Amino acid sequence: QDLLIALARRGVRVRAVGAVGRGDGSRVRDRLALACVARTGQPPFAYDVGYPCELVQEVDFAARLRALIELDRPHLVLTQALGWPDAVDIAHGLGLPAALYVHGAEVHRIGRSRLPPDLVLYNSRFTRQWLAGEFDYPGDILYPPTDLQRHRVARPDPADAITLVNPLPIKGGTGSPGNPIAVA
Repeated sequence: QDLLIALARRGVRVRAVGAVGRGDGSRVRDRLALACVARTGQPPFAYDVGYPCELVQEVDFAARLRALIELDRPHLVLTQALGWPDAVDIAHGLGLPAALYVHGAEVHRIGRSRLPPDLVLYNSRFTRQWLAGEFDYPGDILYPPTDLQRHRVARPDPADAITLVNPLPIKGGTGSPGNPIAVA
């Protein structure tokens, strides 16, 4: 989300469509929003977070994405997570380049697109190295932008702060809410 907000603030026209799968892997907020949509019969669920965004059921994702791309005719399709193989295939089918932004390990469990993305960007050296043996796409690093107005450190002094997203043991982090995080 922060990457798209940063692009929109720089004048890039951004529109997002997200697929919400079934089961434990989906975010609760997204599942609840789609449950409300199902009751009202007014899909897709649309909202604005600095750019227009829609959520659709996973089974409707490819059709909705294709419709939006045909409507907007973007210069590039930027994709990530659950829908990346569909997004790459649709973009290539419409003669558009597709870039994949990798920020987690879920990408290698989803499947593959028929053709590789034109560009692969990883959010960190860690992510690229961690997936190197399982996800065979080379790529560059594009660190996520940090909006200092949205993400503030109250204490300790910001000079002493370390940001560790998803403090997994493989990243050298341990801890949970309420417990300190140990960084190796």
